[in-house]
Amino acid sequence: KKLSYRTVQLIKIVHFQMQVQTSVPSVIRYATLSLGCLSLCGAAYTFISSLCHKRLRSFSFRMILWMCVFDVILVMSTISGPLGTIEEQAGIENENGQTLIHANIRLGDEYIASLPLTCKLQAASLQFSMIAGLMWTLCFSIHLFRISMVNVNTSTHSYTSFFIYLCFTISIPAFLTYYIFAKNLVGVSSDFWCWIKSEHLNEWALKMFYIEMMILIVILFVLYFALKCHLKRFVTNTQNVALISPQHNADANDPQNMEGTLSINLSRLSFVHTVNSLSTYLLAPFIAFFPAHFNIICSATGLESDEHVLTWYVLSAILLGIMHVGIYVCGIAMVRNSWTVCCDGCRRDQNNAESENDNAQQQQPQSEKESKKEFIRRSLEQSNKLYMELV
Repeated sequence: KKLSYRTVQLIKIVHFQMQVQTSVPSVIRYATLSLGCLSLCGAAYTFISSLCHKRLRSFSFRMILWMCVFDVILVMSTISGPLGTIEEQAGIENENGQTLIHANIRLGDEYIASLPLTCKLQAASLQFSMIAGLMWTLCFSIHLFRISMVNVNTSTHSYTSFFIYLCFTISIPAFLTYYIFAKNLVGVSSDFWCWIKSEHLNEWALKMFYIEMMILIVILFVLYFALKCHLKRFVTNTQNVALISPQHNADANDPQNMEGTLSINLSRLSFVHTVNSLSTYLLAPFIAFFPAHFNIICSATGLESDEHVLTWYVLSAILLGIMHVGIYVCGIAMVRNSWTVCCDGCRRDQNNAESENDNAQQQQPQSEKESKKEFIRRSLEQSNKLYMELV
């Protein structure tokens, strides 16, 4: 029996909806919202710490601030979840029978030009912020190597070095972001993220994103252990330099020289401990992106479908921002010490104010007693004077 046209269209719609989801999964929205809020709170804490404590405004800590900037760019574009929908791209009817085609979207060759601005911003942010964050971490590792040299110079903390790091970090991700827009690759991707269109994912996702991310994470993982070995050599070399110095041999028994040597050793130990804590930022990407890499390996071997690979990368990148804050708060002793000193100073000021009030209250009765004594003394003198006059 011949079916009507409406029945055929309904069968096609039901069949398509059975294959493809027509709405963003709630777990993705809740995960991005919760992790994004934690990352934003941590970034705010880092900025407040930098404003409140002068010790946390050095060159190294300014580089940590820029890590937070890239984390904030990613979170602001993903905190509301995926912004694209399959309904907008294909004109599928939803559960209420409404065809959700955006008024500005024209399917065809000019599809990218008519995407909503929010979808374009999310695509640009995903492509730019994750790669830029890892490249900035790579520049941070280079900075740690430079400052842990025995004969370090002031160029490691110059504005020229900072400008070179910034240009290197921004230029390559910005070019890749421009490239996906120039090639008309931007559209609704897997799990409704606005990035590379689903039909181009297999061809362009590895070239434009996954390979670069893996290479940067492996490099940072290797540099983490290289920096550990470099710090050990730094301690050994500085000790040898102190032992062979003529002043050390001439004044080895001088108490003042021994005190200076002890101060240098303590300063060196504090420096190595701080750099060792900062080196954890190089290991954090390997840990944060491990679920995403495991998922993409399973997808490549056929153990799992590749429809959630991008979601795993987004969630791992947001998790990396949370780890940045965790290292900043718990891993760096200078940050904890700065807040401890600040809190102790506030308590000390409060205690001093309370003690001053107590002293003032204690001094007030004494002053009253002294004024009474003075009044009695003056009265006695006056009475004696009047008595002598009477005599």
